[in-house]
Amino acid sequence: MIAQVLASEHADRVLSLTSIMSSTGNPVLPQAAPDVMAMMMRPAPDPMIDPEGFLAVRLAFARRIAGTGYPFDEEAHRAILLDEVRRSYDPGGTARQIAAMAVAGDRRARLANITVPTLVIHGVDDPLIPPACGQDTAHSIPNAVYLPIVGMGHDLPRDVEERTIDAICNVMACQSSAEGTWPWRRAKG
Repeated sequence: MIAQVLASEHADRVLSLTSIMSSTGNPVLPQAAPDVMAMMMRPAPDPMIDPEGFLAVRLAFARRIAGTGYPFDEEAHRAILLDEVRRSYDPGGTARQIAAMAVAGDRRARLANITVPTLVIHGVDDPLIPPACGQDTAHSIPNAVYLPIVGMGHDLPRDVEERTIDAICNVMACQSSAEGTWPWRRAKG
């Protein structure tokens, strides 16, 4: 949402936009699956007191929102969760994120003003932000490229990383600098 607002209101500061697993705020779009919302809002045990209980709750949520087309890497998710706790544990963050989404409202009119090359990526199996939300995002931004990924949920499986990076680089190349390609563009092979 932040990137969408930035691209629509400060186009002079944006060269391209990639919107991944997001929405327009259109109130008629489908909402998250009820069990997913319940899991997301369920308080997890304090990781400083009960690290295994915390991991069990958060891993169950990660598994639920993951797609069915790729293996769920529990060890990778466990490592990410532990890194996040070490970096900054803030149990109120999820509630603030949901509140920010609600306050942002319907952004379709803003999105219609985006002129930079845009890529919208969305998992076809996303139970948190349903695929219709990604479709609506792509439809609302002129000339946006929509990349639905079959088997992906509200996660970014390792098996789709290269495809995702390549798609982002291709959109960025539409707005490359006078020197040619972006310095971080990956070589094939």
